[in-house]
Amino acid sequence: MAERNHRLNSNVYRGQITAAFTACLYDRTRLLASKPIVEALVPLLAKAAVQTGCTVPIYCFMPDHLHVVMRGTTIASNTKMALTKFKSDSGWWFYRQGNGFKWQKDYWDHIIWPDQDWCE
Repeated sequence: MAERNHRLNSNVYRGQITAAFTACLYDRTRLLASKPIVEALVPLLAKAAVQTGCTVPIYCFMPDHLHVVMRGTTIASNTKMALTKFKSDSGWWFYRQGNGFKWQKDYWDHIIWPDQDWCE
């Protein structure tokens, strides 16, 4: 059976929008309970955001998953690409550590529309 595409159109993630994402580790491994690992991942999250024209106003690493809000700062920003880049860069970091951990293929997301109050 083919996997159903449940993503919004890619254009929705572009521009000055805010999106909330949840990304889980494969097999829900509790790797993110380690402070040194999270300390290594935070700069990768910041780098991915900057490279895609986004900011990260809030994030929370849980033992087996990450909650992050990405906000586009320009019309060229891309929140979906920011998360994809972070997952790729951090996946390579996991690989180089030789620990065999990786992110689940997919993630949960939610666009926070301008009329929705999220923390302002």
